[in-house]
Amino acid sequence: MSAYRHHPGVEEEERSKKNGDNVGGSGDSKIELSWIDLYLPKQAQPYARLARLDKPIGTWLLAWPCMWSITLAASPGNLPDVKMMMLFGCGALLLRGAGCTINDLLDRDIDTKVERTKLRPVASGVLTPFQGICFLGFQLLLGLGILLQLNNYSRILGASSLLLVFSYPLMKRLTFWPQAYLGLTFNWGALLGWAAVRGSLDPERCLATIPFWSVLDACVRYDICTSGTNLYVLKCITTCMLAQLLCNFM
Repeated sequence: MSAYRHHPGVEEEERSKKNGDNVGGSGDSKIELSWIDLYLPKQAQPYARLARLDKPIGTWLLAWPCMWSITLAASPGNLPDVKMMMLFGCGALLLRGAGCTINDLLDRDIDTKVERTKLRPVASGVLTPFQGICFLGFQLLLGLGILLQLNNYSRILGASSLLLVFSYPLMKRLTFWPQAYLGLTFNWGALLGWAAVRGSLDPERCLATIPFWSVLDACVRYDICTSGTNLYVLKCITTCMLAQLLCNFM
């Protein structure tokens, strides 16, 4: 049986219900508990939600292009660099969290008007914008520690990805296709992973993977919105990765 609890962001709605106001539904507003509620201290829970740690699909979408290009860059007959893949995995987690934090800070006034987003930590008032900015700085500082372990070429390439991360929320105000821009942002790792291993870019190989991952990003997001699962797509990704590993030994 799923566990539930009241979310701080719905206190105002609860008061309205006690006063007899119609807030668009019967019964108390509830959200399903996640591992964040069960295992993290209460002080850390809003920050974990701000980084979407309970929704790892964004981290996967950011990490897979990196892993793919690291695998492509491996020398024939050799496995990909495990240390490099671990660094990029941690970097994907931090950068995805930073991107979500930036998005929530810039969209906090809009999020309060949307049913799906009104309970986000900044929009609901659980965290102040200043706290969000401090958390953003903390994530970027940890990300810098990872970036400094790469070669100089990769450091410049990795730092330039922040332009995409910071500007994505603004694309929702300028275009009806912000997901296309987000696809490019997610796929920056296809360039960075190769550069981290080889010390330079091979446009023919790296750029050829970007359209595939952009389409995959759109497919996964559509799958999440329509069916609530992305297991089939993740199986496809894993199959592709295994096929690439086999090619390295041929």
